[in-house]
Amino acid sequence: QEQERIRRARVRAIYQHQGYLNYSQASRYTGLSIATLRRRVKEKKLKVIRNGVRILIEIDAIDAMLHADDEQQEPRSY
Repeated sequence: QEQERIRRARVRAIYQHQGYLNYSQASRYTGLSIATLRRRVKEKKLKVIRNGVRILIEIDAIDAMLHADDEQQEPRSY
């Protein structure tokens, strides 16, 4: 998880000036596939902004979705 957090911080630094990402950028940012991101939008777990044919996702909304997913996962016991 620590490596994932570091990777996400690097990608965020690249896109931070934008504030919004398209599906391809969001996929790189999260490590999730575009299909998974679209499914999250369809399930209303992720909000998007539609600007004509462009669909943009706010970085803060992505972070909120990822943190909600982290909280729902139960710790594994071995």
